[in-house]
Amino acid sequence: MNKSKLFNETQSEHFLTLCSVINDIHRGSLLTETDILHRFPHIDWADKDRLLQLLHTVFIFDEKGHARLFINAPIPQLATHYQLRWLKDMLLNPECDFLLADQIRIKLLAAMKDINPLTTPETITIFRETGDRNLPLANSDMLAKIWQALKKRQKLAYTYQDAGGNIHQGICPPCRLEYDCAWHRLHLILWLEKEQRAIKLNISGIQEISITDISYGREIEQCFEDFLARNKTSVVLQLSPKNNAVDRCFAIFSSYDKQSVYDEDKDIYTLTITYYKFDREEIINYILSLGAAVTVMAPQDMRQSVIDRLKAQWQRLSSTPE
Repeated sequence: MNKSKLFNETQSEHFLTLCSVINDIHRGSLLTETDILHRFPHIDWADKDRLLQLLHTVFIFDEKGHARLFINAPIPQLATHYQLRWLKDMLLNPECDFLLADQIRIKLLAAMKDINPLTTPETITIFRETGDRNLPLANSDMLAKIWQALKKRQKLAYTYQDAGGNIHQGICPPCRLEYDCAWHRLHLILWLEKEQRAIKLNISGIQEISITDISYGREIEQCFEDFLARNKTSVVLQLSPKNNAVDRCFAIFSSYDKQSVYDEDKDIYTLTITYYKFDREEIINYILSLGAAVTVMAPQDMRQSVIDRLKAQWQRLSSTPE
């Protein structure tokens, strides 16, 4: 670490993190030395003094410990050639229309007239055997409202029908709009202020949604980040390579952090999958979809939940007339 460069190129994680911190401070965020340190990915804490020396070179810390800028100006983050090509792809994709106003889209396309997109309809064909087909196009008005609420920090009023047919209504701040590439589904994460927890809604289950005139502050974002930190957990699975279970497992858990170990002698894979507690039901359903090729090793409560679900399913099947 002592011999390595901290910033060897302008697209490194550390450089982009430093730009983000500077821009947040320019916008008014009050960040301490500890706050900034925890923003950097993959820190070697044994070499923390070197990073602290860098921070005191870039920032001035006032009497309250908050960082100030030597030059009170933001840092533009320059896009690479391939990032521009990806942006051109997005601008030409009708499923992304909800992200930008038409006027901005026209201006960007005019400025990028010499940029070639990454793909064309002639070079790529997308096959989807699962998920919600044409999801963004079918819900473009809804997604536009969610996107605007996130940008302007306005609460959303919603009516939602869950998988069991139950109707839920509420007015909540939105936290995230997530896309699951493996299942081709969109989810909206909302923050329940009274209960101090987050909930995840499948976009296809939202019946009505509207932007309210009730605004919320950055403290909601901090509450959500703290909630994520407190509610991160993991499940350990063992997989035998039958019924294409290994490939299916990596596919359905592609959006989750995971570690895998392969035992050549036993021909068994062990996967540790990290997830948030509000994803628990989704995780259980994914595990059940893998069938007899998967065994839940830990934790015990997740193992028992899968067993209980299988027993209940078996009882329903056994009580059904032939």
